Amino acid sequence: MTTFNDRQNSQEAIESLCAQSQLYTDAKITLGIYLLLSVVVVLFLNLILVPFTQHSLFGLTPIEGLSDYITLYTFILALIELFFVKRYIKSKRENAAKIQEYFDCLTYKLEWNNIVAGDKPDLELINKAYKKYLKRHNNLSSFHNWYTPNISDVTDENKINFLCQRENLSWDSDQRMGFSKLLGGCAMFVLLSCFIAGYNLGLDLKQYLLFLLIPSWPAVSYAYSSYAENKDTVQEKRILKTLIQDKLEDEITKRDVRLIQDVLYNSRKSAALIFDWYYGYYRDINQEGVSKATAQLVRKLIS
Repeated sequence: MTTFNDRQNSQEAIESLCAQSQLYTDAKITLGIYLLLSVVVVLFLNLILVPFTQHSLFGLTPIEGLSDYITLYTFILALIELFFVKRYIKSKRENAAKIQEYFDCLTYKLEWNNIVAGDKPDLELINKAYKKYLKRHNNLSSFHNWYTPNISDVTDENKINFLCQRENLSWDSDQRMGFSKLLGGCAMFVLLSCFIAGYNLGLDLKQYLLFLLIPSWPAVSYAYSSYAENKDTVQEKRILKTLIQDKLEDEITKRDVRLIQDVLYNSRKSAALIFDWYYGYYRDINQEGVSKATAQLVRKLIS
């Protein structure tokens, strides 16, 4: 009979974690490239190139019809986002969430819920993403003991699963709260920078809107929408975490575990993405806090 730690550290489990990480990374890279092209490049064109050339600053030759070319460029980007970027990110995120669900069901010994999650992820998809992950990473130690290993000191399997679900909720909430604050600050910085630049360049209202505010809107829109999505997700997960913690000392059934897991899956497949650089920077800090909280709960349950 396999133990909890045997299951979460099995080869199949590690491959699943690598695969879901790779799919999320693919989605984040695509989002990052789109934001670079739609925000950074457009802002550069409007903030630097247009004012300097169209007003003959520094002796540069004006580029005839430059604003029209920039407008065409942004229109093409909008079409790419509509017909490719959104669909690609949605597909990658949903497949990653499905593989995470597969890992959790394997670790928790939980039945797959076809009604909520649909079909199980293709093994070919997991293997392909896993192989792709190995091309960039040699060290897989971060995927071992994904959940705090001393959770296995608890004898009730349903309580073990509840503790794991609490870790998921706590970890994700902490990450999203910090990232939301960062996004809010970035949005304010962009708006303030545009205002200062417009004032220093002596732009009138039409030029300010055309050259600065409209081109910067994708950045502001992304920051605000992600901030709002993350805030709602954090609030929902904190409520769930409180419910789990309050019920830990009561009798827990497989149905309770399944209900929480369904909510987790639905959240994962639609939640705003958090870039890997942020995730990696705060990973150890968040993991330490989550593991300490789990250890305290374990000691309380077995005492």
